[in-house]
Amino acid sequence: MSKVLSIDTTKSKAYINLNVDGKLHSSVLEDKVSESLLPQIELLLDNNNLTIKDIDVLGVVVGPGSFTGIRVGLSTIKGIAFVTNAKCIAINSFDVFNSIITNGVLLIKSTSTMMYYGKYEKNRLIDFGLVPNIDVTKKFSKCKLYQLEENNISDGCILLDNYSEYLDKAIELKCAEMCFVNAAAIEPLYVQLSQAENQLINKGAKI
Repeated sequence: MSKVLSIDTTKSKAYINLNVDGKLHSSVLEDKVSESLLPQIELLLDNNNLTIKDIDVLGVVVGPGSFTGIRVGLSTIKGIAFVTNAKCIAINSFDVFNSIITNGVLLIKSTSTMMYYGKYEKNRLIDFGLVPNIDVTKKFSKCKLYQLEENNISDGCILLDNYSEYLDKAIELKCAEMCFVNAAAIEPLYVQLSQAENQLINKGAKI
């Protein structure tokens, strides 16, 4: 018997999962995430006759993705963990797909001109980083390409829908492996510099 709350606020949409004894209840937010996240979590709990103190495990995606989104997600989970005895799972966007992508490259939109990529071999992430849109075909010419349904990055990619289910299964696997972490120790995964940091560099500052 377990109750697991997991969130991903790193992407263009925010995903909230509540798994109650193996049954998944999900919600997707498309805008105003910072304002809507906690009310939506509360709604999911209310609909299942639960309170936040009933949660056994908290899961959070730490990045890469939106800088603001990452901060919102981490601060929310850390805040909830502070007032509950829930265990915590931290996972990055690419590890969500370790059991889904055997060999290939997952593309996740970063900006209008850049993408995050994660390369897999034998269901294991072996490399990740940033790549300009125009270089994707050349860099990964021999690879099978995957993308999240919400991104709609390019033709020729295999679409991965039902992200909520992928996230839930990945968190479940981490729980089974007892990969729990201290909430205070959860760190964001930033693959690129923030806009503010880039502006400082352009002005000659050292980061």
